[in-house]
Amino acid sequence: NESHVKTLKESIKKADRIIVIGWRGADQYLLKLLKDELGDRKIPVAIITKDTTPDTIIDYYVETVPQLNIHPKDIYPIGFSEFMKTENYEKFFTKHD
Repeated sequence: NESHVKTLKESIKKADRIIVIGWRGADQYLLKLLKDELGDRKIPVAIITKDTTPDTIIDYYVETVPQLNIHPKDIYPIGFSEFMKTENYEKFFTKHD
C-alpha cells in the first residue's frame, strides 16, 4: 500500500536511531529506502541477532547503507528475548551521541 510506504519514509526521516531485530539485511527495498531517506545523516543502530558475527554485520551494512553508524558494542548476538532482559535496550535508546 502506497500510504504505508509514505508513512515509512516519513518515519525514517524523523528517526534518530534504529534497532534491527533478527534481520540479516536481505531486504534490498528497505535498505534502499533507508539510504535514500536518511540523506547525509548518520544514525546509530543496534542489531539484535542470534547467528551472525559482528564483523559480518558491520561490513555488510557499512557497504550497503553508509549512513548507519554501527559500533560492535551495539550488536547483541543473544536474541531479542535475552536482549530485553538486559539493560542494554534502555541504554541504547536513552544515550546521546
